[in-house]
Parts: sequence; C-alpha cells; structure tokens
Amino acid sequence: MYKNYRVLLGLHFIVFAIIFLGCLFKILHWHGANTWLICGFIPEILLVGYIAFLILNDQSIRKYKIIWLFFIFTGSALTTFFYLFYKIRQTHLN
Repeated sequence: MYKNYRVLLGLHFIVFAIIFLGCLFKILHWHGANTWLICGFIPEILLVGYIAFLILNDQSIRKYKIIWLFFIFTGSALTTFFYLFYKIRQTHLN
C-alpha cells in the first residue's frame, strides 16, 4: 500500500508540473497554454476524486473523514480562489 501512495504522490508532482507549465505559457502568452492546462487539470480532477474515494473507504480515520475531505477539496481549489481575489482586486483598481 505504501508503494501505491508513492505512485500517487509522483503522479501529483507530474500533474502539478504540467499545470505550472501551462500557467507559465499563459502568463507569457505563448501558444499551447490551453492544451497544457487541459492536460494538467483533467488528471488533477481524477486524482483528487480518487483520493476522496480513498479517504471515504479508509477505516483508520473514522472521526476525521469530513475534515480530510474538506481540506482535500479546499486545497485543490486554493489556487482558484487566489486567482479570483487577484482578478477582483485588479478590476477594482482599474
């Protein structure tokens, strides 16, 4: 089971690298940014869903399942919130 979690962690690092590369392409206005972002976010959604499934089926954390699920979903959406706050602030200043 330990090896499975290492594989998931490795996949997360690869997916985050793809997402960050897509963000870099988007910031620099290079072609292919949307493709990189789509190729990064689709596996990210699948990985977060799979991890949520693992949390729901884990018997060792009975009392803390809701807390773990809350942090998993808010952690993956944290970047979106920072982006939205930045955009709101940017529109407010202009």
